[in-house]
Amino acid sequence: MGDMFDVLKLRGSIFFHSSLAAPWGMSLPAIKAPRFHISMEGNFVVGSGEQVRDVSEMNIALLPQGGQHWIADMEGRELAESEAVIDACKLHAPLFQHGEVTNRVICGMVEYEELLSHPMLEAMPEILVARDISHDEPLWQTVSLIDAEIRATGNLRSPIIDRLSEILFILLAHRCMKRDPSPSGFVAALRNPRLSQVLAHIHRDAAAPWTLSSLAATANMSAATLVRHFNTELGMSPIQYVTQWRLNKAFQLIQHSRLPLDLVADKVGFATGKSLSRAFIRQFGFPPGDLRKPKPEQ
Repeated sequence: MGDMFDVLKLRGSIFFHSSLAAPWGMSLPAIKAPRFHISMEGNFVVGSGEQVRDVSEMNIALLPQGGQHWIADMEGRELAESEAVIDACKLHAPLFQHGEVTNRVICGMVEYEELLSHPMLEAMPEILVARDISHDEPLWQTVSLIDAEIRATGNLRSPIIDRLSEILFILLAHRCMKRDPSPSGFVAALRNPRLSQVLAHIHRDAAAPWTLSSLAATANMSAATLVRHFNTELGMSPIQYVTQWRLNKAFQLIQHSRLPLDLVADKVGFATGKSLSRAFIRQFGFPPGDLRKPKPEQ
């Protein structure tokens, strides 16, 4: 699964870390960035649309699609805008401080290139809650490191905290996918040993001359069966998935290197730079060279 996250070039951060006294609550707008909320002390609830989930102490709520949602000590609370809550903390005048402290919460997010997508994130439920996390589990050890670093430095942002946030998200997503009782889409494909094997081959070697027959052979199934499984779980054919994966890798190589387009094409499995350019325009709506143009100053 690491290769899937690697191509998205995740950028983690913590945006909220505070002790809170009930009543409290805040609303968060929709953004294209998975977000997570950690209960260090006390219980709270998280809601999105008609879905509401209880989050107990040492639980972590994950919103993989970054949809609009809210968190509060209980349902029905008046909600402050998250921007106002975060700004108050930056000004050393945090909100929800009157009375006995009932909660300690850490909130973070992982950003990635907006034009890239992956069916894994899209297949995950709107809200997931990781429960029954043990103190010696790598997931909670990572949480503890983040908490300790914030307490030691007094800052939410640092290279250490940002990298730990990325690790936390990967561990959290992996745990949630393994324990999802009703997997669908890409998560279900990963649970299927044969489809998982095909995906692993594609991710491991995007430049290989994959054909429907060769992919079917890796799964020891017929081409028709493989196509049916891919369409059912991923909503696309195996060759369409190969193309999407190659284009995502090409996007990152073009954006983060100075390699000539023909060499990028060779590395990700396109015959020529021209064929890569045509596919790139169809997928993203602009030519590859635009990624290397200087961005206008704000």
